[in-house]
Amino acid sequence: SPIAEYLPSKLSVEESARLDDKMEALRDVFYHALFVKSQLNKIRNEQELLYGNDPRVSVSIFQPYDDVVNDVIGELENKIDECLDYRKKPLREILTTSARVPNKYASTVAEVNVLKGLIGEAYLPSPVTISGMTFEEFHYIGFALPSDSADIPPHSS
Repeated sequence: SPIAEYLPSKLSVEESARLDDKMEALRDVFYHALFVKSQLNKIRNEQELLYGNDPRVSVSIFQPYDDVVNDVIGELENKIDECLDYRKKPLREILTTSARVPNKYASTVAEVNVLKGLIGEAYLPSPVTISGMTFEEFHYIGFALPSDSADIPPHSS
C-alpha cells in the first residue's frame, strides 16, 4: 500500500487497505469542497461585475445572490476544517471503524439544487413561474436561489 510505505510502524494488510480507502475518500471530500468554493467565488465575481455597479440592480439581484453564496461558502469552509480535523487525528484513531470520513458537501438533493442554482445550472421544468407570471411551455436553466417553497425561483443570469 502506498501510505503504509511512509509510516514508521508496520500496518497489517487490512489496516493499510483501510487507511488507503479512508485517505482517498477524505481527499475526494476535501478537494470537492475546495473546488466548489473556488467555483462559487469565481462566479460570484462575474455576477458582481454584471450586477454590482448599479445600486438598484445590486440590491435587488446581486445582494440576495451574494448572501446565499456567502452562506454556502461558510458551509464549505466548515467542511474543509472538518476534513483537516479528521486528518489531524492519531493514526490508530483513523484506523478504527468508528472514525468516519466526513461526508461530501452537497450530499442531499436540496444542497445539490442550491449549488446548481448558484452556479447557473438550475433546471426548472415547465411550467415556470417568474414574478407571478406562468409560462406553460417553457423550462428554465440558469441561476436560481433557494426559497421557502419547494421550487427554486429563477434569478439573475
